[in-house]
Amino acid sequence: MSLYVKYKRDGTFTGTEEQSFHIGNNIPPDYDWEVIEVQADGHELDAIKCQMTNIPIGRKRTQRWFGDMAAFIAHNIRLVKEDH
Repeated sequence: MSLYVKYKRDGTFTGTEEQSFHIGNNIPPDYDWEVIEVQADGHELDAIKCQMTNIPIGRKRTQRWFGDMAAFIAHNIRLVKEDH
C-alpha cells in the first residue's frame, strides 16, 4: 500500500505530478512542491491515524485529502522511525 502525493512543482501551472511513498522512506523534508492531494491506504493510512489528530478519516480502505489538509499531512507525516 502507499501514500500518494499529487503536487505542482515550483509553483508552475502546467499540470501535476505524483509520487508514492511507503513505510520505510520519508517524504524529503526540503521539497518545494505545492501539494494539492494526498491519498493513503494500508500501513501508510495507519501511520496517519496514529501520528495525527483532527484529521478527518472515514471508513473506506483508501482515504483522500485535498488542499491545506493534504499539505499538512505531506509536511508532517513520518514514515520512518527517527533515531534519537
